[in-house]
Amino acid sequence: MSSSSGFKITDAPNPSWTYGERVDATPEGREWLEGEKADTASNIKATKGFTVNIISEAWVAQSNITSVDAPEDFSEWPVSGLTKEPSIHVRAPRVKESAFSMECELLEAVDVKAPSTGEVTTTLILGTVKYIHVRKDVLDERGNVDPGKLKPVARMGGTLYAKVNEGYNIYRPNWKDHGEPIQEASATNESGRL
Repeated sequence: MSSSSGFKITDAPNPSWTYGERVDATPEGREWLEGEKADTASNIKATKGFTVNIISEAWVAQSNITSVDAPEDFSEWPVSGLTKEPSIHVRAPRVKESAFSMECELLEAVDVKAPSTGEVTTTLILGTVKYIHVRKDVLDERGNVDPGKLKPVARMGGTLYAKVNEGYNIYRPNWKDHGEPIQEASATNESGRL
């Protein structure tokens, strides 16, 4: 279990999950001490299956305790107070308290090297989403996840987090209907940017 963040979901038809884990520093930015290491990426590489659980405001303290830099053989589950829930497609359990969980299989692990030293500094994990669990009480009338009901917590960087309690749609222009005014605006802008 880990309170990781910084992931992205790619779109259908084959939804994938991406996560990067620094191997040269802890989440707070300090260097790992001898014998310490982040173990999320190595666990995923070893087991090939994992879950991603969106944590709501009510469970943030329990989730945060799992970020402790404990020894590799220490399980954060008991101290977190969170409950293991069996998964359907992967061996890794999901968090029962999470209203939105994804079961994933490892697609690829990419070790990213620092250009200046050639040392691996980050491992990028790509996972295929095999199954999504969503509690009905966080859905809107159309069956979509309502951020105001889910109340997810977003990590902004370091130890800064944000509450997400409202969602909104932004219309994306298409070239057929908006190409001409976009070209006109571009022509009047020396840099070619809107």
